[in-house]
Amino acid sequence: MRGITNTAKTIRIPSHMVEKISKLKKFSEKLSNKLERKPSLKEIAKEMDITAHRVELIEKAIKSTYLLDEDIAGADIIWTLSNMLIDERNKYPVERMIDTYEKEKLKDLLQVINKREADILRMRYGLDNGEPMKLKDIGKRFNISKERVRQIEKAALHKLNYIVKKEE
Repeated sequence: MRGITNTAKTIRIPSHMVEKISKLKKFSEKLSNKLERKPSLKEIAKEMDITAHRVELIEKAIKSTYLLDEDIAGADIIWTLSNMLIDERNKYPVERMIDTYEKEKLKDLLQVINKREADILRMRYGLDNGEPMKLKDIGKRFNISKERVRQIEKAALHKLNYIVKKEE
């Protein structure tokens, strides 16, 4: 990921900013759900425990990646550069980097808990093959009841949540 962010020619976002952008989006979404409206810079800053100015700088970094959406006029047609260059089915580069960062972070977190818990979470949420499994099917693989799988899943998620909150 660092290599991609450092060698991208069109837009270069330092890798430390990718992490900050990810956190900003997470806190902003969390506040939006809580407040049922778009949070202000000050509200986001307070939640992230940084200054409003820092939030503004992070948002500028996000916006700089979307400059490809500026209008280009030609032959009586107005297009955006992104419409001509980017496949709409794909995410913007910064979104892909954030997804990659979050997947790597999740992979690291799954190394912290015990193997059985990690395997159950991988199967339950389809982390390895993209296909989530049912509790009953996971139970058959481990020779335990689906209720026990649910309990292990809940305990593992609780552990991961604790670890993530401790890191913040």
